[in-house]
Amino acid sequence: MRSHLPRTLAAAMCLAVVSCEGTSLLGPIEPSDVSMTVSAAGGLTGSAYSLRVDGETGDVSGIECQGVLCDFQPDELILRISKGQVAALAVRLEQAGVLQHDGRDFGDECCDIGSFEFDYRRGDLSGSFEGTTTRIPEGLVRAITPVAGLANRVVPMLIDSANPPAEWPDDTYALGDVSVEGTIVDLEVSFGGGCEAHTFDLVGLGASLDSSPAEIDAIVSHDAFGDACEAYLTETRRFETTPLRTLFETVYGPITETTPIVIRLAVPGQEEPVLIEVVVG
Repeated sequence: MRSHLPRTLAAAMCLAVVSCEGTSLLGPIEPSDVSMTVSAAGGLTGSAYSLRVDGETGDVSGIECQGVLCDFQPDELILRISKGQVAALAVRLEQAGVLQHDGRDFGDECCDIGSFEFDYRRGDLSGSFEGTTTRIPEGLVRAITPVAGLANRVVPMLIDSANPPAEWPDDTYALGDVSVEGTIVDLEVSFGGGCEAHTFDLVGLGASLDSSPAEIDAIVSHDAFGDACEAYLTETRRFETTPLRTLFETVYGPITETTPIVIRLAVPGQEEPVLIEVVVG
């Protein structure tokens, strides 16, 4: 079992002052120094919910839940995310300028518009702001959305083309049903345990973006945190694949039409990968 952050990924997230899209990423980023609190409200559903992310433990806990877009109780552990996931969310937020907008009220706009209140902490650094989604800068909205999506137990796919699969936690699991809805992939996983919250990441490795359709090799990284209990659990883990769009656009520029990408998921005990087609754009 490996529960560390892959070396190359950690190095990529431990940056000195680097200019990125007009903002600064002040490093190094240590996931245990990070905490986030997000409140999302409004829109056509009228739902309102709040959650917190503790980078030290990876625990995502509920604060408030009202409406149809959430199903947790206050202080309930919604899920646990990996340190790699915490770091990736933090990098995305800092690149979007979260630290530069500390204390900012972007204002509101009528009507049926969603709103965010967001608090980001990394050591002595902070970035807290609020506003409706039409007033908050678009890049920040894109960076906040995956954090808010944790309320529905959806975690972003991670991209790591530099490290071999052996660098990722690889505790035993069995893959069941696979389904795709829009850009979200649902994976049914079965595993032993019952005494610890486990983390699962869908990790994209080497990509063949010039094939038709584009392809990317992937694994499911499972960290059981030493859970020695003997219950056999089956859960559906949900992954948002929009990071594939960022990867594709880095190579080819902005996507102007729907583009299929095939995830070649290597599964323990199977010779052939499971092929999962998602459409981005």
